[in-house]
Amino acid sequence: RVLCTALFQASPYRPDKGLLADSIDGVDDKLLIPALKKLLYCQGGAERSMLARPVGKLTQAQLDKLWPDLAYALREVAPSGIMSASGIRLAIAGLLADNNIEEGIDLLLEYLKVQKGHGNRDRTKKIVPMLKQYGVHAKRAIPKLEEYLKKLESERRPPADVIAVIRETIDALRATRQEVELESIREHQQANEKED
Repeated sequence: RVLCTALFQASPYRPDKGLLADSIDGVDDKLLIPALKKLLYCQGGAERSMLARPVGKLTQAQLDKLWPDLAYALREVAPSGIMSASGIRLAIAGLLADNNIEEGIDLLLEYLKVQKGHGNRDRTKKIVPMLKQYGVHAKRAIPKLEEYLKKLESERRPPADVIAVIRETIDALRATRQEVELESIREHQQANEKED
């Protein structure tokens, strides 16, 4: 936690700005990648979310060395500071979709299902549309989206805005014919194991 803060703390409400809060340009990958690998497993949600900005600035080559660790940080919420843990998870969700990572479809659906109540409506409106970036491959997500939709509709006060986003996404997935070439992080996991 101390290392996350020392390197990447960027909140304007705190005086202790991290050394790399503004930029990771010029940082040696031999130092940066191992540091990020370790920090993505940080037990504090607020501290782990400090990585959202630097993670979003990584090159493709750097991401390729971190995909398994990024997937972990999306799948497994930091055990403390849960209310502040969504920053890094949303950033990683976006990276998975933007880079057409095959495992991202299931990871997005899992995140949708397990996210905690605080702020979940706004997160849902960001997470669900990401599935459209997977084109025809995301058609398999429709049954789970419909299941989630029914759950929301059965609530005492159904969130109309969230329901509208999910319905629009389901309709778009049904209609899409977009072919997207997917990449699996399994390849990067094997490559990283060889390097280690």
